[in-house]
Amino acid sequence: MSNRFFFYMFLSCLFYAQEAFSQGDSNALAGLKYTYNAIRNDSLKGGNLIDANTFLNFRISKRRNSALNGQIEYASFHIQSVEEWNYALKEINLKLFWQHAYSRERKWMVFAQAGMHADFKSISGDDFLYSLGSRYTVVYNPNLAIGYGLIYARQLFGHQLNPLLFVDYKVNNRLRISGMLPIRPKISYQLTSAVTLIAEMEGSQRTFRITEGDDKGCYLRSVGWNLSSSADFLITKHHLLSLGVGYNRGTTLQIYSDADHNNWTLFTFPIGNRAEPLKKISMKSFRLEFAYRFFLPSNKNAE
Repeated sequence: MSNRFFFYMFLSCLFYAQEAFSQGDSNALAGLKYTYNAIRNDSLKGGNLIDANTFLNFRISKRRNSALNGQIEYASFHIQSVEEWNYALKEINLKLFWQHAYSRERKWMVFAQAGMHADFKSISGDDFLYSLGSRYTVVYNPNLAIGYGLIYARQLFGHQLNPLLFVDYKVNNRLRISGMLPIRPKISYQLTSAVTLIAEMEGSQRTFRITEGDDKGCYLRSVGWNLSSSADFLITKHHLLSLGVGYNRGTTLQIYSDADHNNWTLFTFPIGNRAEPLKKISMKSFRLEFAYRFFLPSNKNAE
């Protein structure tokens, strides 16, 4: 299997872990995001990928130095008019985040997630995935915080371990560099108190089980790189609208058979046998993005 494939999968798994933890840091009550990708390659024009998700955060308990929060998330991933690749895929996830502050400078977070990732034509225990992780964050000074962590994920292809590194660096009152390096760096510039400009690079991954059609019993994996720029608009301190455009510099769709579920990987580098896709296709795309988040009145900002 090519080195390029493992490089993309390495990035995608880091993205999966970073996404899980970053959702736990959000103080938004609810939100949604819609992304439209107009895709093409040397032989393909007119296809599209539509990725949409919505979430609801809720508080379970809170004590002086610790809190337990939850999140329900629903997402859909539609592949349309891409040769024989036409799928309507969905996922439902329940996430739990427990965070304890030892001091203002040191915090510990534990994360757990369970959900279904499939086409929902039929439901079985094979559609369920879960993950567990932990992150320890140190605030070195008012402008710099770094988080160190590890996440275990039960994927469709087996067991996976991912070490993590997060950075949040405030260059000045307007400029901020954050995210998980090098997989998802983000540069934010606060133009006004209500408008923030953002440039971001991120890896993306989706994994779903297919239960109907010619690929019944197989699973689909989508991996890609996205470059985007957007503007966030904070309205009356409670509503955050985000509009953006971007470019996907390479998405790969792959179909795998129902392989041995006891394989282990570090990131995506296999320890033992390597799975080969039954088929795959690569493409590029132009992206349009829209997102909305709602913040409770008690929240003072939309960070």
